[in-house]
Amino acid sequence: LDIAKEDVVLKEYLEASCGGTMSCSTCHVYLDQISYQTVPPPSEGEFDMLDLAHQPKEGRSRLSCQLHLSDTLAEQNEDIVVTIPDGVNDMWN
Repeated sequence: LDIAKEDVVLKEYLEASCGGTMSCSTCHVYLDQISYQTVPPPSEGEFDMLDLAHQPKEGRSRLSCQLHLSDTLAEQNEDIVVTIPDGVNDMWN
């Protein structure tokens, strides 16, 4: 989430209303299959918030505020692919 807030393009699409306290789902993203299996699993609280997310996908959805990059993670998977769900920032959709 910290990376997204610094990026000019990403911060337009990832609202992150709660500031990373896991009390909303406005930072919802999809991970590719390999990345999803590489990162630590979601907590029960994150699963609860993902139920409220825009178009959640089982086995792919995560809250970006709960993804913590580390050297170990980078060694396991150099290419973490993150996708923002279509229409997530489109109030007319």
